[in-house]
Amino acid sequence: MKKILLYSLLSISSMAIGQNKIISGEYWFDTSPDSKSAMSFSPASEITYSGNVDISALYDGLHSLHIRFVDDSARWSSVKSSFFLKFTNYTGAVSNNIVALEYWFDDELDKSLVENVSEAKEFIMSKSLDVSSLSNGLHTFHARFKDALGNWSSALSRFFIVMPINQASQNAELIELEYWFDNENDKSVVKPIAGTKEYIMSESLDVSQFSKGLHTFHVRFKDKHSNWSSVVSRYFIIPPDYQSETGKELTEIEYWFDNLVGSRTMVSLTSSTEINFIDDIDISTLIEGLHTVHIRFKDNAGVYSSAVSKFFLVFPQTEVITENKIVNYRYWINDGEIQTGSIAEPYSEIVFIDSLDMRLNPAGDYYVHFQFKDEKGNWSSPVTKEINKLSYPYAILESNKDVICAGDDVLITAKLVDVDSLVWTLNGADYAGTDSLEQNLYTSGLNNISLLAMDTVNKINLIYILEDGVNVNSKPEIELGENVEICEGQTASVSGPSGMSSYDWSNGGNSSSVILSTEGRYYLLIKDDNACENTDSIDLIVRALPVIDLGEDISLLNNESHIFDAGPDNSTYLWNDVVGSQTFTVTGTELGSGDFELISIVENVYGCSASDTVIISVQIIDHLNSFSTMQLKFYPNPVQEYMHLEWYGYKTIKSLEASIIDMSGKTWINRMLIESGEEINLKNLPIGNY
Repeated sequence: MKKILLYSLLSISSMAIGQNKIISGEYWFDTSPDSKSAMSFSPASEITYSGNVDISALYDGLHSLHIRFVDDSARWSSVKSSFFLKFTNYTGAVSNNIVALEYWFDDELDKSLVENVSEAKEFIMSKSLDVSSLSNGLHTFHARFKDALGNWSSALSRFFIVMPINQASQNAELIELEYWFDNENDKSVVKPIAGTKEYIMSESLDVSQFSKGLHTFHVRFKDKHSNWSSVVSRYFIIPPDYQSETGKELTEIEYWFDNLVGSRTMVSLTSSTEINFIDDIDISTLIEGLHTVHIRFKDNAGVYSSAVSKFFLVFPQTEVITENKIVNYRYWINDGEIQTGSIAEPYSEIVFIDSLDMRLNPAGDYYVHFQFKDEKGNWSSPVTKEINKLSYPYAILESNKDVICAGDDVLITAKLVDVDSLVWTLNGADYAGTDSLEQNLYTSGLNNISLLAMDTVNKINLIYILEDGVNVNSKPEIELGENVEICEGQTASVSGPSGMSSYDWSNGGNSSSVILSTEGRYYLLIKDDNACENTDSIDLIVRALPVIDLGEDISLLNNESHIFDAGPDNSTYLWNDVVGSQTFTVTGTELGSGDFELISIVENVYGCSASDTVIISVQIIDHLNSFSTMQLKFYPNPVQEYMHLEWYGYKTIKSLEASIIDMSGKTWINRMLIESGEEINLKNLPIGNY
């Protein structure tokens, strides 16, 4: 049966009055208070309890144990809780690698994700996790690992914050910092800082008023949108007072493993102001797995330094140690991306020589971690070195567009390091600004852009040029011309420039020209082979036709007249191809007997025309209609010089009076005819109708 030793020391002075005694207690695991187990012991004012507790029903991993006690007044104490790990004993594992990963957020273990991983003795989890479904605020990330024997590790948990998305703050600069010590945030100090995306706080702070011992330093930053960052906190120690640093030397080193500070080892040193400690340390008593070594130094005044701690792994001894050479290496700076390299020829020892690009790292102190891989595929424990990077103003320039056309806005951004002042230069003109330059480029051809990056404190100035500059292509030329006017029923053809890669008319056309008939404004967007665009518009105006209505066909007698009206507001009027005015008068005497066609064509001020046609029938008045049996004959008709008039069918007529009258009613000839067929001389009459 798997058991743990339960130990508790509890004073009830905070819960009892007088001589109240503790009479009983109970405990439970994790979040299962309904599964309490009772504890029995002799009543006492103070209890030291120890016993074995059955944990065989618990799964391997992290658990919590909760205990409380009750006194003889039936009052319960507060609950005391402790974490513990349960492991299943196993032996004989020659190589036990990590094979799977499980992770989840907050308390949602039922929504955990399990992923298989390549077998390895250590695993670095580096991936992007989707937290879009989480609410804004504080959350917890949990991860644990499974080995080849099916055993799960304890869960590793980290707090993180989901911040509200603030588009305006994504590129915000820091303008202010606030710091305080311990819990005295009411005594915080607020200081303005120059607008920058990154800020390294490096200054001396007065801590003379604080007591000796452990303290906490807290700092946070505000951006230009008044958003505060989360608080960053660090511990620091104010040591006891002792004599001046002059003459201080290190005399002793002390180290221990894990939490076994009681089993620490002390080694005397030759007095020196600086020690490089190299020694073989016996770890044969340590179990296989992860451990910690802690080291501190003592000076000749008896004052100890703070402890430096490092993790290391104890691997199982599985085979006879033979020569094993280094074949590969990797390194990383602080918690940054791991850089890997290979060695052309395996070596038993190696002097690591490589160029570390620190240009993107701000000036300051860094830790560089190295690991080496042997022929058996095992990585060494990390070797860490501290380096100091000096200020080196550095900038990487990038354009937000690959293809730029004249008139486009272009945004040039700079990734800056160790820069506190800068000047942009575009085609010889200087622009002061921030880490970006946005300009509208109208000049075709190559636009040269550079940045003067300055560290004004250290008086270092460096110039960086945008590689290849910015090549600006001309916009294609387009001119659709003047607006077009047409009359109702007509069409117009409108054309854009030729040779374009695409045409996009607002009416859906996609060729260089379109046929238009509906009034409106039409746009054409063209694109050339460089993907540069230009647009133009044209208005099509459709003018209405003039309205003309001469009415129905009419009949006239030779002594009647009629006025036709072609309508007002027109610029020209044609009556049977003769220019006239709005009205036109016809008379029966002018037209003579018969049917006549009258055509009127009108045109308005826009040049739009319309026409109408009527038929005019003219009848001659018959004064002899009472002589129903009489007939008259005129010939020839038409006549040039002489006309003959005959009558017949009426025996009693001895003579006739004949009158020749023009269409206006004027009488030209009036004579008496005695014989039928008598000749009438018309040579003196004007040409016309009679």
